[in-house]
Amino acid sequence: MKRLLLLVIFSLAFTAYSQDSLWTLEMCINHAIQNNLSIKQSELDKKLILIDQSTVKASRYPNLSLSTSAGTNLGRSINPTTNQFENTQFTYSGISGSANVLLFGWFQNKYNIQKSHLNVLKAKENYEQLKDDVILNITTAYLRALLAKEEITNMKYQIDLSANNNLRIERLLAAGKSNVLELSQAKTQISVDSGMYIQAKLNYEQAILELKAILNLDFQVPLAIAYTLDLNSGKSELFVPEQVYQKALNNFHTAKVYEYDIQLAKKEIQIVKAGSLPSLNTYYSTGSNYSSSFYEYLPNGDRRLMNFGKQFNSNLSHSFGIGFSIPLFNNFISRNAIKTAKIGLEKAYLANEEGLLNLKKDIYAACTDYHLAIQKYENANSQFSHAKKAFKAAEIRYEAGLIAYFEYLSEKNKYTIAQQQVSSTKYDLEFKKRLIERFLY
Repeated sequence: MKRLLLLVIFSLAFTAYSQDSLWTLEMCINHAIQNNLSIKQSELDKKLILIDQSTVKASRYPNLSLSTSAGTNLGRSINPTTNQFENTQFTYSGISGSANVLLFGWFQNKYNIQKSHLNVLKAKENYEQLKDDVILNITTAYLRALLAKEEITNMKYQIDLSANNNLRIERLLAAGKSNVLELSQAKTQISVDSGMYIQAKLNYEQAILELKAILNLDFQVPLAIAYTLDLNSGKSELFVPEQVYQKALNNFHTAKVYEYDIQLAKKEIQIVKAGSLPSLNTYYSTGSNYSSSFYEYLPNGDRRLMNFGKQFNSNLSHSFGIGFSIPLFNNFISRNAIKTAKIGLEKAYLANEEGLLNLKKDIYAACTDYHLAIQKYENANSQFSHAKKAFKAAEIRYEAGLIAYFEYLSEKNKYTIAQQQVSSTKYDLEFKKRLIERFLY
């Protein structure tokens, strides 16, 4: 009794573990967003663009520099503290600092900062679009796996039917009530059903491998999927292509990327134009020197080496000023840069027009495919309902000996094909519905 109780507890624990280890579609999506390699690369791209933005923003601030030097001079050389030639040995040191800042450059810095902000927004849209693409790929692989899983279950049932019929015909043949032809047909049907079962298993394994690759999972790690989707919800919902397109203009990330490309091209024109205009800047520098041969004279006429602090104050210098730069001629570089930027804007407009045209075409095609998929699914259900009734009737008549095995087998195969069509059109409808929904949200 104890052993039986332990066996029951172990079985329940194993069942609970198996259920917990099942992956739902939501679990797959969440895992992929955290671990997919393409998404990780896109996250790094976003970080690089944020660094570029920080660099551009910092260009508004002054450039500061500090330098120092020290050394020994031998023979005839200039003393940095007296600026005179001396033919002696002395040591020296110096320190200097400088700063400069652009006061006005026709808003070039401002335009560069605005451009960097647009690049950040564009990178975010590209990142979100990539996530949507990964989610769609996951959904596709997940639905393929569910379809294969359902086909495996269906074909197991068909194999059991065929195996039972084979046993029945063997018994009838032994009793002299059947023939070798029917037995051969029964065994052939087992082989056919087994082949379809093996193909369904292969389809399932391929879908699981694809899913693992997207999830960035080790291929040796077991992955079992859970059937948690309500595939019947909203199957009759009709989408109006033009309404879907108008919503996609506001929600679809690629459409926003096209708009940012146009804004970036416009901003580039402003930047190159500002670069060809005069600029005003200011600068400031300071420094001091120390030398071991810099002396001061005392009131009694003697001289002594001036100490470091006194030398630093005595030799301290400052300079500041304003600079005005006017580009006069630079081999048409600025003019050609403006022309290039304008062509870039024209290309951005064309890319936007082409991209939106392709988007509209994809939406209209997706809506048409979806509406046809609804009809196919409803037609498949109708065929399956009739095929199921016909098969049940044939099964009863065959067991009663009223029809030949060939007639029964014909209805069984029609039922199998109709069952496969229902499964196939059901998952195809769900995929095409989700394909449209990605344009809406």
